[in-house]
Amino acid sequence: MAEFWNTLTAILKAILDFMDWYIEDTPLFPDTLTAFYNLGQQCYNILTPLIGEYVYLINEYIHGGVT
Repeated sequence: MAEFWNTLTAILKAILDFMDWYIEDTPLFPDTLTAFYNLGQQCYNILTPLIGEYVYLINEYIHGGVT
């Protein structure tokens, strides 16, 4: 059982070391955050009008305005 815990802690330490290296020592982390922000902004810009149109059509259908 001790070998299992040693293996598990070694794996977790390797993951944490990688995360520390990725966040602190590389310029990739800010670039990744910027890319995710841009992706989210594009999705918002594309989906907002579509969702608004669907809400309008459903509302009109419920109230009998669309035939």
